[in-house]
Amino acid sequence: GDYVYDDGGGLYVNKDSFIGDWWVGGLQFTKKLSEQHKLIYGAEAQYNVRQDQKNWDTEIHLDEGGGSKSWGVYLQDEFKVWDNLTLFAGLRRDYYDATGDTVNPRAGLVYNPSGDTAVKLLFGKAFRAPSVYELYYEDGSTTKPNPLLNPETIKTYEAVLEKYFSKNLHGSISGYYYKIRDLIDQTTDADGWIMFDNLDEVTARGVEMALDTKWDNGIRGRIAHSQVQTFNKTTRSSLANSPRHMVNFNLILPVIKDTLFAGIETKYTSKRKTLTSDHTNDSVVTNLTLTYENVIKRLELQVGIFNLFDEEYGHPGFAEHVQDVIEQDGRTVGVKLTYRF
Repeated sequence: GDYVYDDGGGLYVNKDSFIGDWWVGGLQFTKKLSEQHKLIYGAEAQYNVRQDQKNWDTEIHLDEGGGSKSWGVYLQDEFKVWDNLTLFAGLRRDYYDATGDTVNPRAGLVYNPSGDTAVKLLFGKAFRAPSVYELYYEDGSTTKPNPLLNPETIKTYEAVLEKYFSKNLHGSISGYYYKIRDLIDQTTDADGWIMFDNLDEVTARGVEMALDTKWDNGIRGRIAHSQVQTFNKTTRSSLANSPRHMVNFNLILPVIKDTLFAGIETKYTSKRKTLTSDHTNDSVVTNLTLTYENVIKRLELQVGIFNLFDEEYGHPGFAEHVQDVIEQDGRTVGVKLTYRF
C-alpha cells in the first residue's frame, strides 16, 4: 500500500508491506457411543511461518517479523433426550502464543414438534485473539502499537424457529443477544496517537428473518432482513459503522441448463453512525453476475457488474482517515476465470 500524507511542509508517500505464510492442519473424529449419544472430537493447529510487517517513508518506522503458533482441541456430545428433542454440549480449549489459552463452552437444545418444524435454543462463548497488525503496527506519524491487547470475548444467546412450508420453501426467524467484552477497536489516546485498544463492554440484540426457495429447475432465491441494536456501555452510545437494518435479496436463474447462470444480489443498508456522530446515507446496491461453467473442460468464466445502478454511497471512515465518509466505487465491471485441476 502507498499512502500520500501532508505534514504541512509538503506531500510525502508512506508505504506498507505485509507478507504472511502459514500451515493449517486438523483432525476430527465421530464416535457413536449408543443410540442416544454421539461424540464429535478433534484438534486443529496453525503455524504462522512468516508474519512480516514493514512501514517506511524517508525512514523505517516498522520492521517486524517472525512467526507464531496456535492450536485448539474440542469435544461435543450430541445426546438424544427423546426422539424429537436433542441436546448438544461442547467444550473447546485454544492456545495462542500472544495471549495464552482459553476454554469456551457451547450448548444447544433442538426440539422438533413435527417433521417440518424445528425450535432451537443456543448458547455459546467464544474469543478472538488480536492480530499481529492490531498488536504491533505503527507508521511513525499517526499510529502506534499496543502489544498489551487482550483477546475479545463474546457470549451469545439465540432462539431460532425454522419451518419448511413446502419442499421448495423454507423460512426462519431468530432472536439473539450478544455480550462482548474487551472488543478490539481503534481509539485515539490523550496524545492524539491512533491505536487499537480493548473496549469495556458492548452488547448487541436483534432479530433476523429469512425465506429460502429452491426449485428442481435450478432456480434459487433468498430474502433476509436483520434488525440489530448495538450499545457501547463505556460511551453510553451505539457503535460506529453499525447499521440498524439490513435487507439482502439473492436470486440465481439458470439461463442455459447446467451451463449458464445469472445471479442477482441486492443489498439494502440503513444509515450508519460515523466517528464524528454524523451518519451515512442509507443505500441500495445491486450486483449482477453471469457464470458460464465448462467453457472448456474444468474452466469457468464469470462476468460481474457491481453496483449495477451506479448508486452513490459511502462507508464511515476510521481514525486514520481525513474523510468522515469514504465514497465507494460506482458501476464496476469485473471478469474472473477459474480453472479446476
